[in-house]
Amino acid sequence: MKHAIFWLAPSPTARTDLSAAVERHLLVPELSRRVQLIRTTPTAKTGRGLKIMVALRALGELNSAIRYESGAPVIHLHLDEGASFYRDAVLAARARAGGGNIVISVHGRHFGQFAAQDPRTVRTMFSRASRIIALTPNQRSELAPYVDHSRLTVLPHGVVLPKVVPLQQHEEVPVVLYPSGGDVDAGSELLVKAVGALPRGVKARWLLAGEGDLDTMARALRNTRRGPVEVVGWLRGSRAERIWARTNIVVLPALRESLPIWVVEAMARARPVLASTAGGLPDAVGAGGGWIVADNHPTTWTRALRTAFASRPDWEHIGDVGRTRAEALFDGDRVAERLLEIYSEVAGGRRTPVLLRLPDAMRAIRAHLPG
Repeated sequence: MKHAIFWLAPSPTARTDLSAAVERHLLVPELSRRVQLIRTTPTAKTGRGLKIMVALRALGELNSAIRYESGAPVIHLHLDEGASFYRDAVLAARARAGGGNIVISVHGRHFGQFAAQDPRTVRTMFSRASRIIALTPNQRSELAPYVDHSRLTVLPHGVVLPKVVPLQQHEEVPVVLYPSGGDVDAGSELLVKAVGALPRGVKARWLLAGEGDLDTMARALRNTRRGPVEVVGWLRGSRAERIWARTNIVVLPALRESLPIWVVEAMARARPVLASTAGGLPDAVGAGGGWIVADNHPTTWTRALRTAFASRPDWEHIGDVGRTRAEALFDGDRVAERLLEIYSEVAGGRRTPVLLRLPDAMRAIRAHLPG
């Protein structure tokens, strides 16, 4: 029997590289004998016409998958807000009509706000699902008004836990990694104001990662004269490991978030985290793995940065606490086991999973499939 894996998401970015290893580690061992990999979104930013064409192709391929399965498949949708939600709603309706058991994982950082604007459609979408998966307890509370409690569960991102590289603190100033989400909710302006208010003698080496207009942020940070600034962009492959090895601490001043993969990756690498109260950040960092900043006022963040920098002798211990927490919450094997339990629960242990998720990891997965 052929198993179909559908990868469905908004326009992919390099962040899917972080998911590729996870999906390879978690899902392929269970489904790798006959895996059909189907691209369901464009590989780059494209016009609306091509996106519609690809979405229609995805619908046709889903029809084929349902038609040729011997039992009702499990359809795992990974939802974001906006236009992609409505596209996925069409696929969910088709899957349900074909007898599929639907599992929904909710991602987007603005999904709670989106649901409040269109609660009827969100409730209809969720009513078709056998299980709704939230990334954090905070997100579960956010989704509770739209779904029966018995069908709502929490399952965070899973990562392949890397070997921990000890903190390198030979530089005179700490090395701070700021991962940007690419929009105003990433908190870049907040961080620049907070850094600018630091005393003249408090400096760091700032590494700007992720997406968005990092060059503009770099210029603004350089103008504060609080240490050298490097734009490192997306972290991939061996270069990513070199950047993580240099990093002493990660700062996440997000104004709105769900559960960013960056915090999971930082904790898995035993790097202390200084984060806002947005979304699932407090749930992830917990007690002892870093610092949670009480509000989004620049003065509060300036004080938090000074506190974190003054704790430099304790960073190794704080990072170890975060790593222990990552092993308990985000270990890929444990997340995989729970995900497969969910599939079994909704399908009665008899049916074949059909997964819908991110497109860019296909090449990585294909490379690790048995011949």
